[in-house]
Amino acid sequence: MGSIRARKENNLLFVDFHYNGVRCREQTKLKDTIQNRKRLEKLLERLEATIASGNFNYDQFFPGSKNAQRFSAHSERIGKDLTQERRAVISTSDCPLFREFAEIWFAEREVEWRNSYRKGMRADIDRVLIPHFGEMVVDQITKADILSFRAKLSKVTARGKTTTLSTRRINK
Repeated sequence: MGSIRARKENNLLFVDFHYNGVRCREQTKLKDTIQNRKRLEKLLERLEATIASGNFNYDQFFPGSKNAQRFSAHSERIGKDLTQERRAVISTSDCPLFREFAEIWFAEREVEWRNSYRKGMRADIDRVLIPHFGEMVVDQITKADILSFRAKLSKVTARGKTTTLSTRRINK
């Protein structure tokens, strides 16, 4: 679990977290205010979610950082280690993978729906949700994962149209 703290000498905030067993501290140019702390808390929440999902890119969060250069040199090895770690979590978890949960949920709910709605839900699960979340353990999916997925959907063009998906469609 990371933290947000302020330096005593200049009252500027910095982010303190662990990545691959290494303590990382990244200085910001933000003064210690309530608003700036909230901004950094959101950043830290996203950062921890991407680390947990195994998709963390240090340079994306902190471009130009010395730590980014250090971790990019070992990124291939780290990526393999995270994949093995993720497999270990999946094999020891009592919680199902998203694709398994989606199948169970669909089977339980489909009796309540009309045929046309059932077909639409099946298509959404198979074409959109399972390719994105399918191999994730349900209890490992965070709010940050869902919000980034929704942001990704907002850039998709609607089928047969030149416009993007509507907010109603994305929220469905």
